[in-house]
Amino acid sequence: FSVFTYRGTRNDIVMLGPLMQDGQMVEGVAFGYFVSKYHTKVISISMAGMAGLVPETRMLTSFTQMTLAGQTVNVGGRIYGDKKGRPGDLRVGHEVLEVDGGVRAITMANTGPNGESNLYVSDGWDAAYAKKAKAQIKELRMVAGRKRLVSIGGSNDEYSFFRIWGRDVDGDGVDELFARGDRQLSVFWRTADGWQRKSVAITGSILNCAVGAEAQSEQRSYWIATPGQPSRIIRRKVSEFKP
Repeated sequence: FSVFTYRGTRNDIVMLGPLMQDGQMVEGVAFGYFVSKYHTKVISISMAGMAGLVPETRMLTSFTQMTLAGQTVNVGGRIYGDKKGRPGDLRVGHEVLEVDGGVRAITMANTGPNGESNLYVSDGWDAAYAKKAKAQIKELRMVAGRKRLVSIGGSNDEYSFFRIWGRDVDGDGVDELFARGDRQLSVFWRTADGWQRKSVAITGSILNCAVGAEAQSEQRSYWIATPGQPSRIIRRKVSEFKP
């Protein structure tokens, strides 16, 4: 049965994911959809009912929630700006931060030394993606008392990371950061000398992928779905994710 139906001029979903609060899943889902050709809206759907999370906004296509000063705030990424050709931005509560090009994906991940939650942004998008877009990830940090997006790395042979998410693959209580690009699946992890990246699967253009642990095993598996071909299941040991 359907829990929500919308019929308008552009019947497209822009995002659907677990309802998050400071990197932790809570009951319900966040659902973003187009209400017109260029404007989107994000709502929450749970057993308690539906509620608005982000009002109608031009080209806001990614969403999560985080905790700042003890308060839960909405975070939205725009892939394009208010007019054609204008860059997107990142909206943290009522604050608007500049980005490089447009935002493709955002996520919260528990990547701090003790598993603290941090916000990550995949920006660098451009409408001329084959020529100008960049696959890169940035972390939201406080620098001199102001919020800043600081690069943690990227992929020079790809033009975007379409999805990013955290997953603790080695059981140390700290998330690694996965990034699905247009050619491969990459994993990023924090070290004392900065961030490192490793490609863990060459995928080509894929619809989606996930990382799931085998029960009672130190090995990990992730599933890669490739359009036009049978889905593949690739097994990787923990040691193959990180050197």
